[in-house]
Amino acid sequence: MDFWWVAHIWLGWALIRRPRYTFGLAIVVSVVEIVIVVTKCVGFLSEPQWDIWRTKLVHQQVLRVGVPLSCCPHTCSQDGESVKG
Repeated sequence: MDFWWVAHIWLGWALIRRPRYTFGLAIVVSVVEIVIVVTKCVGFLSEPQWDIWRTKLVHQQVLRVGVPLSCCPHTCSQDGESVKG
């Protein structure tokens, strides 16, 4: 059973209330989610089954990881400051 919704609700609450552990929680959730997505993609690509459900799952996971990573160079400079324009 999937309990990621619990982690995301907790993270959303933490982002609103700003307890001390918010940054650490966000990093942990992000890293664990990326590890899960990469593991599922590697598993799929090592033995692909091109039915509609697995293809949809892989497509969603590639977008979930790929889109934020592709936007990163355009939104932050090397020192982490926001880039204007």
